[in-house]
Amino acid sequence: METILYIRQLILKYYKEYEKLINALLKFLLTLWAITGLNAIIGMSDILSNMWIILGIAVAASFFSVNKIVLLALVIMVFNLVYVNWLMGAMALGVLFVAYVGYMRLFPAESCLLLLTMLLIPFNAVYAVPIIGSLYFGISGAAAVAIGYLFYIVMRQFSVILVTNPAMTELSVESIEYIVLNVLDNTIFSDQILATILVLAIVFMSTYIVRIQWINYSRYVAIAVGAVINIAGFFMVNMVIGIDTSLVSIVMMTLVGAVVACGFAIMSVVLDYTKAEFVQFEDEDNYYYVKVIPKVEIPENIASTKNIDKEESQSNTNL
Repeated sequence: METILYIRQLILKYYKEYEKLINALLKFLLTLWAITGLNAIIGMSDILSNMWIILGIAVAASFFSVNKIVLLALVIMVFNLVYVNWLMGAMALGVLFVAYVGYMRLFPAESCLLLLTMLLIPFNAVYAVPIIGSLYFGISGAAAVAIGYLFYIVMRQFSVILVTNPAMTELSVESIEYIVLNVLDNTIFSDQILATILVLAIVFMSTYIVRIQWINYSRYVAIAVGAVINIAGFFMVNMVIGIDTSLVSIVMMTLVGAVVACGFAIMSVVLDYTKAEFVQFEDEDNYYYVKVIPKVEIPENIASTKNIDKEESQSNTNL
């Protein structure tokens, strides 16, 4: 455990030292992944098929906030759809406008969960998003996961229509009716899609509720509870209506997500619950009941002393 804490402290030390550079690099990679990953659903336009243009956009986005990167990636995705089929692109723009006005504008921080949900669906790794996201965001983050999943399915269905009916470009009642009904039947009217969104939302809310409890190791207990509920939930969905994804894949990716979430929890804070204390005090208006848990930190002089001792022992052995 001491080795893990030392590695953690070393990583945090270098992160604080090069924080601006690392954050810019992470934003650059996120933008690059978002543009190439999301637009693979529809296909790149002639402009964005140029890698230098994509790199230029990613470099510029490294100076943006994360919520603006999310909006930029979604706008570019819709732009590609407009380039391929303007009618479906207009519909996608309407969906994005509703999502922005109804959620992204009100909860800008949680918007990153929306983007991560869309990026991880193709890898069957979306099950990790509610477990990890609930460690850092409030209950409203469950809506971000649901919106991201639904928006991805809508865009994927547009892609299917483009393949099956490439000539569906005329502005007519029949065309609009066909596209709208096709999308609705495969999204909000699909039992499998609704059940998946429901399970992901329940996992998020359950993990969040356990995480905020006054219990020892609440973060790790919350991760375990979220993983169990996720696996059990999709087993039940498979028994009732059936799902396309393999249950083995769901279990494996849920466990991987739980391990990654534990890594994030360790990097965030490490607490010594053996030294926890309860403090009670009051003033004229309120009575306070506080649980105090000290953080676990390894002094740098201990690490350096260990290295010196190790070098001295090796030199004595050589003599």
